Amino acid sequence: MRQTLARVTLLLAACSLFACGQPDPISVSDARIRELVPGRTTTAAYFSLRNHSGAPLTLTGAESARTSSIEMHTMVTSGDRVGMRRVPEVVVEPGASADFAPGGLHLMVFGVEDLQAPFPITLIFADGTRLPVDFTILSLNPGS
Repeated sequence: MRQTLARVTLLLAACSLFACGQPDPISVSDARIRELVPGRTTTAAYFSLRNHSGAPLTLTGAESARTSSIEMHTMVTSGDRVGMRRVPEVVVEPGASADFAPGGLHLMVFGVEDLQAPFPITLIFADGTRLPVDFTILSLNPGS
């Protein structure tokens, strides 16, 4: 009886340490890509990235077989001018999030010929982690 109780206790402890309810170290939510403007092949993609791990997480890029390239950008203001600047990496501290949203950080997606949902983009991290994410299509006309 003691051995059985010890095994059950060990099993419950292992379950709590590993798969039972533990979040993945990285989560992505609200992944969406803007519909293409007619005649254009460049668009923007947005998402929220959450670091559930105990160490900083460094996003270094993104790629998709459906594009020629993807770059991370941020919006910058200089005087009365607003523009974009390429960002080489985004560091997300433990327990924190990075929001890629209109007017801030975003993915610039180049060379899109056919934008169909789901639109796969793989996020690439400095430690070699590659996280495939399916993006939904964000309409240019939200009311339609």
